[in-house]
Amino acid sequence: MERVRSVLKLATVEAELSNIYTYEEFKRIDISPLRKKAIVKVNAKILVGYDLEKINYSIDTSAKVITINSMLVPEVLAIDTDLSYYDIKEGCFNSFSEAELTKLNTQAKERVKTEIYNAEIINTAAQADELFITLQDIVSVAGWRLKLSDEIIL
Repeated sequence: MERVRSVLKLATVEAELSNIYTYEEFKRIDISPLRKKAIVKVNAKILVGYDLEKINYSIDTSAKVITINSMLVPEVLAIDTDLSYYDIKEGCFNSFSEAELTKLNTQAKERVKTEIYNAEIINTAAQADELFITLQDIVSVAGWRLKLSDEIIL
């Protein structure tokens, strides 16, 4: 274990994504001994929600009121990917190096991030009223009230 730290995050959407990517490369001319190809299957689990550490709030301890001054914007909290390689073909003079396989992993993960935004997953997570109700439930257990500043419209 390298590092442990506390976080305060609320996931509001969990999405699963599965896709297949094809990678092809050849040196100078596209003939079999110079060509390499791989098919990569990516299964990803994506958590989207709110980083509560970024919330702007003020506390009135005498009245036991927490006022939220600005609402949060949903963001990607975590992406867990599982990559599987199928049909890896290497040419006699053109094989995959460890750096290239690492590059393939990185490219596949970047494609997942792009698809997250194309699939409107972030907009699905933008449930400000549900976030407020959840936060309100949490603070009410301790006997406090939660209110929104006048500038916030849900």
